[in-house]
Amino acid sequence: MRQLRLMDKKHELVRRTDVDALIDEIAGTVLKHLSGMSARCSRDMVVSATSMRW
Repeated sequence: MRQLRLMDKKHELVRRTDVDALIDEIAGTVLKHLSGMSARCSRDMVVSATSMRW
């Protein structure tokens, strides 16, 4: 509790809404790039082998 008060006085605390917005932005970027990638693993060995060649 003392540490939180000290951090508050030094203006070192970050608003939770700002952190949530940053996490949403990072997750959105990662998901965007992952959705553009082809699947590397598949139960179908022919599809899996074809995707590994590319």
